[in-house]
Amino acid sequence: APVSPQEASADVRRPWTLLLYGAVDNSADDPFVAFTDQVRRAIDDDPGIELVLFIDRSKKHAKQTTYLGDDFSSTRLYRVKNDSVERLSGGTHFPEITKDSDVNLNSADAATLQRFIAWGKATYPAQRYGLLIYSHADGQSMCPDDRSGASMGIAEVTDRIGADGRVDF
Repeated sequence: APVSPQEASADVRRPWTLLLYGAVDNSADDPFVAFTDQVRRAIDDDPGIELVLFIDRSKKHAKQTTYLGDDFSSTRLYRVKNDSVERLSGGTHFPEITKDSDVNLNSADAATLQRFIAWGKATYPAQRYGLLIYSHADGQSMCPDDRSGASMGIAEVTDRIGADGRVDF
């Protein structure tokens, strides 16, 4: 049977893009950095998996250099490999995030999560997408952001993330 253009283009995309949303402008900052270090080593540069990271760091984290490079207390995007990381610009989805400047975004805002999903899908197209949200949660809200004093309502995610923002897990 003939292959549709959509099926043909899907065949050349990597199987997975994993999107790690580190809403850690709170006390989860240091554990998230350690967790992501373990994830990148476990994936071990599997050619079928792209690992990209959004991190909104706390001013309170341990001041030390990590695999992310220089110490910072801001919001950044990274492409993460086993033995390297690449700091990225946010393009049209996050024009305020550049490789050379620091910005602080509100990671408790569901619109920020929505933008991260859209950025990840546009920048690293794949056949399937996984989203891992790392932060604190209490059953009603999650992702407390110390700078803004806000938290993201869990139901708010469903309301804000439309069909375009859906992921496979």
